[in-house]
Amino acid sequence: MLAGGLLAAFFICIPIGEIYRAVHSANLILFGMAVLLGVPGMFLSTLSTWLLACRQGITMPLWEFFLFNMAIRFYSFFFPTSAISTAMRWHKLSAGSKKAEALSAIAFTRAMSIFIALFLGMFWVLSGIEQEVIDPLVFVLFILLFLAGWLAVTRLSPSLARAFHRLSAAFDNRWMKRIASFAGRLFASVEAYAQMSLPALAGIGLINLANELLGVVSYVLIAWAMDIPLSFVNLGWLRSIAFLAALAPFTLAGGVGLREVTVLVILSTFGVEPDVAAGYSFLIYARGAVFALLCGAFELGLALKSR
Repeated sequence: MLAGGLLAAFFICIPIGEIYRAVHSANLILFGMAVLLGVPGMFLSTLSTWLLACRQGITMPLWEFFLFNMAIRFYSFFFPTSAISTAMRWHKLSAGSKKAEALSAIAFTRAMSIFIALFLGMFWVLSGIEQEVIDPLVFVLFILLFLAGWLAVTRLSPSLARAFHRLSAAFDNRWMKRIASFAGRLFASVEAYAQMSLPALAGIGLINLANELLGVVSYVLIAWAMDIPLSFVNLGWLRSIAFLAALAPFTLAGGVGLREVTVLVILSTFGVEPDVAAGYSFLIYARGAVFALLCGAFELGLALKSR
């Protein structure tokens, strides 16, 4: 309901005809380049999850997992929630007996992507404004807070795992026993990340950082396609905010709703015309839609080939 209301207000404020004219004038070559950046972005996301899964003893060829993620991209975009694609990815990684370990790899990848988005967002903000507005010390404290949270989770996970295993043994109900046992395995799997070396952890962080930077480049390409004169820095923190807005639980398929209104409001503060700002936000959505359709066609091709 909230997402629908946001979109209704969106179209009332800006007639769809004006949005169409703004989008129609965009450079299709630059837009196509932004769409194709989804392929290396998908590979980097797959690589991050695959490396974490390997820490859990899950063995699967990287290329096979990448092709699978490409195939289910269609479902994750066009369904109102990404739960279906997450469940499919979890089933693929779990290999029947590694359900808790696969879930921890997927959850940690998502947590890392959110942290990187927040990290880069603050970096772009601090790079584009005077230091009197936001003290750089806030940036340092943010990093320290993340590290403290990481240490707390990894240090507490063994104790939580033992506690849930004891609960599992105490329960008589079969379903409660299974839930407690699963939770114990999930927290036990986190301990594997605590034992990761600093270079290995930094490598996964850099992979997610590169993926986020590819997202920023796609925003820059779409801005160039519409002749929007914004700097890489401004588009960087706009990308971070839009990414986080798309994670809100009350958006529609593909994150449309809050993200579009957020982009429109932010671009308006830079003096961008409302119709151009609206066209830009819809091209961002169209980029994801076109890439998802390409992945859907790719999945169809694999299905036909296997027959």
